[in-house]
Amino acid sequence: MHVELLGSNGGPLAERTLNRTGSCADLAEAVAVVLSTWEAEFNPNVATSVVLPPRARGAGRGTISA
Repeated sequence: MHVELLGSNGGPLAERTLNRTGSCADLAEAVAVVLSTWEAEFNPNVATSVVLPPRARGAGRGTISA
């Protein structure tokens, strides 16, 4: 799948080709990541970092098993 970002004048600003593997949901998620990245890159009003809240008291390391 080929995704292009065009400027207001119709000229290309960025492009990306994604492999068409996985489910439709996987491809939609990949396109969303590409678009979010471009938005952060081309829009100075978009924050490029996230501030996480402090870790909750008493929160220890959990164990995740598959």
